[in-house]
Amino acid sequence: MPDCKPKQSEYGSRRFLAVYDLSSQPYSIGDIIFFLQGALLKQAEFGTPQIDICFISDPARTPLDRHFANLMKNNNGWHNLLYLLPLVQFTPNLGNVLLLGSFQEFNLLLSRADYLIWPSLDEILAKKYMSFDVLHSFQYHVQNTHHCPLLIVPNALITWVNEYLQRHALPQVPVTVNLRNNPFIQQHRNSDIDAWLEFFDYCNNRYPVTFIVLCAYSEIDGRLRLRNNVVVAKDRNTSMEQDIALCRLSAFHVGAASGAGMWPVFTDKPYVLSNAVNIPPMLRDFGGTIVVESDTYARFSFSTKHQKIILVKDNADILIREFEAIWHSASIGEWLQRVTSSRSNSTTADSLKWLR
Repeated sequence: MPDCKPKQSEYGSRRFLAVYDLSSQPYSIGDIIFFLQGALLKQAEFGTPQIDICFISDPARTPLDRHFANLMKNNNGWHNLLYLLPLVQFTPNLGNVLLLGSFQEFNLLLSRADYLIWPSLDEILAKKYMSFDVLHSFQYHVQNTHHCPLLIVPNALITWVNEYLQRHALPQVPVTVNLRNNPFIQQHRNSDIDAWLEFFDYCNNRYPVTFIVLCAYSEIDGRLRLRNNVVVAKDRNTSMEQDIALCRLSAFHVGAASGAGMWPVFTDKPYVLSNAVNIPPMLRDFGGTIVVESDTYARFSFSTKHQKIILVKDNADILIREFEAIWHSASIGEWLQRVTSSRSNSTTADSLKWLR
């Protein structure tokens, strides 16, 4: 993906405020990732030096989706928001983070500060869902400008990933796997664990890989722990930001098109997003940002060769085929060379410098 620096500001000393109103934007890891990426794109457009981020959790403004509305009930709104809040650290040039408990407080904030805001006030009042707009904006920046800033992994998390991989993955090649097993929301998007177990068994003793499974602790299938080529991240009590850092710094990523698995969408990391059965009914919303290549495959318009979306239910044969396509690509050859070189080094710091 192209890199960029924000342009010279045309708006003087005004600050930029990105607003995540939980009455319209979900309590969702994937949507938070999209939102942070969208905020970076707007910062580049406005040319401001920093991004202030505001979360509005007003129980009087009921979320449009009943599942997310339930997450606000019984005073649970802040509990669920604070789980997602650490993800803001992936935003470069982050200024202030504001947590507002009412829309009235948001209006008061705007009356006291001359902010450039995104989404626009009209979009916020209309409760417009913004992730599709972010994809369109990202597509435009990739295709038409050199101003395409990306989310970052803080150095402290890079150091943690280095140590984690040294202990639990190396000298095998680390590949992250996002599995979804949510019993409450959109169960049709859940991973077929049997298909994934068949895939892991096929790869065992064929490929020098450690699969690092990312999921909530409640989603763990005990059979995963019986595979000697699988590590369950939550068994080491990883946080959400640590899961995302593992995803970003692994060799490549496969798994459900949700949660931490959405991070690679805005990078050049090879990935396979599986079981994306929710995409075909929403193609009109995605517009030209999704290119459907067959009944089985799609891709984002700005994706690279080894970034694919699987539109059908999990199938071991498809997973194997796409894994092997990435495995035999040049990028994995570089990983194998690096991992081989690391075996001769004695310290984590020396052997994993290339991760930085």
